[in-house]
Amino acid sequence: MHSELLPGYSVITIPKKVRRVSIRVGPDRTIRVTLPHGVDPAPYLEKNRRWIAERASEIEGVAASCPGCEHHLLIDGRLWSLSDGTSCTLDREAGAATYTTPAAFREFLTHTLRADLTDRIQDRSAEMGVSPGRMSIRRQRTRWGSCSSLGNLNFNLRLSALPDHLKDYIVVHELAHLREMRHSPAFWAICARHYPDPKGAEAELKRYWVLIERSAPWQVIAGTKTP
Repeated sequence: MHSELLPGYSVITIPKKVRRVSIRVGPDRTIRVTLPHGVDPAPYLEKNRRWIAERASEIEGVAASCPGCEHHLLIDGRLWSLSDGTSCTLDREAGAATYTTPAAFREFLTHTLRADLTDRIQDRSAEMGVSPGRMSIRRQRTRWGSCSSLGNLNFNLRLSALPDHLKDYIVVHELAHLREMRHSPAFWAICARHYPDPKGAEAELKRYWVLIERSAPWQVIAGTKTP
């Protein structure tokens, strides 16, 4: 349903077996309310009206900071044009990408990103003295990456959109979980030893997430929007 709280935003209620109500304002102009079955979301939306408006304002400010992002594909921290072609290509000099189908381009990006991350993981693992398990690339909805209890690393295909230094940070972040699974002070100390500014990187990642989610070409590639 459309939200009366914010023009242009819609409210999505997600009933689940949870004890508490949680509200998330998304870059895609949605207000997602996860709540126990049978609970009315209206009082919680009203109670958090100011916070919702502030969060939406932050998101809109980030989106406005990158004119043209909604109509271009972010790759390696740059804006690319995306058009139909006879094959999947990335012309780095021209900043132009072509694709045959979204699925084919996802496979193409996955192959490219896998090669990139494999090199980074190898270098950083040696530096950090850890031995990760297998690596996979997925289309995760809320995370850049994750590390399982078995030491397997999962990365979001959206890493393709990031500049090199942020890809490197995410690799360091996930490898640090091999020494400390929780986001504890010890964990952040490990990150800081191998990456100069973890807090700065986290702030940049929040900005890029908004830009990616607002990018129509990225939504086509991610499969959340039809061409």
